[in-house]
Amino acid sequence: HLAGQLGGEAPAREAVGDLVRQMQRTVAHTLMAVKDGVGGEDYDSFQILGYDFMIDADMKVWLLEINGSPACAEQMLEPFVRDLKETVLDLIFPWPSSTSSQPQGSADDSTRSAENQFEMIDLASFGLE
Repeated sequence: HLAGQLGGEAPAREAVGDLVRQMQRTVAHTLMAVKDGVGGEDYDSFQILGYDFMIDADMKVWLLEINGSPACAEQMLEPFVRDLKETVLDLIFPWPSSTSSQPQGSADDSTRSAENQFEMIDLASFGLE
């Protein structure tokens, strides 16, 4: 639908990339706003947050709310847990390099799931650190 409105696949991909970048910038800014009140240097933990966005007719992204306990449809739960493990847990708790039984999809394994939708956000790219 977007490709038809924007005159082709390339402009649609560019528009989607811009939308994603706006969402990432919003996530980065909200996390930086609360960083001093959450955790600390010796606090290795994480929480799943659900961000709800709206896109207006001018392709501007608006943050509606942030959920501290987001719902996940049952058919999405297994890939969600796998992708979360590959992106977060394997990064924080990597498998020892001497372990020959390292499971597929771990942080040191180049065969990470192709459909993994998690993405690290570089705060520096938004002028934040």
